[in-house]
Amino acid sequence: MMSPSSSSSSSSSSSRQGGLTAAARVTVFVADVNDNRPTFYPTLYTVSLSSHSAPGTSVVKVTANDPDSGENGRVTYRTVPGGGSTFFTLNKDTGVISLSRSLHGKANTVVSMVISAEDGGGLAAPAHARVNVSVVAGSVAPPVFEQAQYFFTVPEDVSATDEDRRFRWASITYSLRLGGRRAEGSSSAKAPFTVGGARETGRLCNQRRADRDEARELSSWTVTATDGV
Repeated sequence: MMSPSSSSSSSSSSSRQGGLTAAARVTVFVADVNDNRPTFYPTLYTVSLSSHSAPGTSVVKVTANDPDSGENGRVTYRTVPGGGSTFFTLNKDTGVISLSRSLHGKANTVVSMVISAEDGGGLAAPAHARVNVSVVAGSVAPPVFEQAQYFFTVPEDVSATDEDRRFRWASITYSLRLGGRRAEGSSSAKAPFTVGGARETGRLCNQRRADRDEARELSSWTVTATDGV
């Protein structure tokens, strides 16, 4: 809601008949009244996080909207008493929740937080937001190839990197595919190439003598990398 305030200026003059007239210019300024509360949407946030995630990792961002303007529309966040966690920190201005310490030993558990929001005029959100973080063992991030395409005329290495490679359990399995046909490792005698399997480097090698008449079969193969976790 807006409340009005005004300023004015005036002038006077006389008419030909000797009477006096007056004119005034009035300017009305409309100021915002803090009549809206911040509102969370959604009110439930559910995320998964690897138990091997490093402290400082951003987990989720909670958001409460307030249609008021200026300071009345500025929203800050905090955890309600008893609704915080020593494993996570909440940025009061942005609503971003980050990992504050190691989750070692917390795999297969759920850590919950309850967040409140308040606007610059002191009005609180009518409902809190709940954040449930499911801590999972192993990798959450998929492996990513260093390049989107590889071109070669002789056998050459095809590499993929895994963001979780610093852990002992990180491994990558490679497979070949052409037109819906799949050939893993050296299991198919028809595949012109073999590609390294689990815990290998992804080296792509000729499996049989190349024939120029097989141009389609030799020209374009897709290599898939799968995290072993």
